[in-house]
Amino acid sequence: MKSILFVLLIFVSISKASAQTRQEQNPKPLILIDTLFTYNESMILHPSKFVSISTIEPKKAVQLYGSDAKFGVIRIQTLPDIHFARLSTILDKYEIEDRYRTLNVCIDKAIVLQPDKILADLDEIKNVEVISINNSATSDGRQSYINIVTM
Repeated sequence: MKSILFVLLIFVSISKASAQTRQEQNPKPLILIDTLFTYNESMILHPSKFVSISTIEPKKAVQLYGSDAKFGVIRIQTLPDIHFARLSTILDKYEIEDRYRTLNVCIDKAIVLQPDKILADLDEIKNVEVISINNSATSDGRQSYINIVTM
């Protein structure tokens, strides 16, 4: 996703600001899009819809937003009239059956570790599909997951 590359550039400045960040294996700054929180791998938003981006260093971010912001915060202001949705709304829109809703979730086949943090501009989603693959490690030889396909 194009938004990931753009936000990763901002992340570099935050990661340099904190010795704690360098010691962690997988530091993730909290992302605040308008008034909604997410993480980089859980965000579906094209950079052309950004109005401004700013960062908050980890120490100040924790004071403002708590321990979830221990790696800093990236604040993104967007254009008006973007239709943001969380995972349940996305699954409803694409009529994903209840029996599949506990599956792992991917965005463009990349696993999302915290699917409850998914925040998407609905206009950036092309399709949502349930994919089954052969996997000898499972009892039935198949593994399934939900894949959100972006534009």
